[in-house]
Amino acid sequence: MTALEWGAGRSQIFAMRSEIEDALKKGSPVSVIYREFVAAGKFKGSQSTFAKQVSKIKKALKSAEDTPVQRPEQLFPDQKPQSDKPALPGTFSHSALPSSDDTDW
Repeated sequence: MTALEWGAGRSQIFAMRSEIEDALKKGSPVSVIYREFVAAGKFKGSQSTFAKQVSKIKKALKSAEDTPVQRPEQLFPDQKPQSDKPALPGTFSHSALPSSDDTDW
């Protein structure tokens, strides 16, 4: 096998990322994915380069699966939802900015 230019293997893997992700989601081992891509002529780099780059893809997939979807009240626990209760005495219940019908000039 001839040596690739620096970064070429990484570029090839980036171009095939969705195919690699699909194979990983199906449970295929990295070595099998590598052999299939080499046999199909899709990847020309070393297995160690392939494994190193695919480990980054696996890590990204795992973190995406582990990240729960959060509701707004979980993201901003200090902010209370707007209430229908009247404003407290001594506070403003209107905007300090004039509206279009407030201007007499």
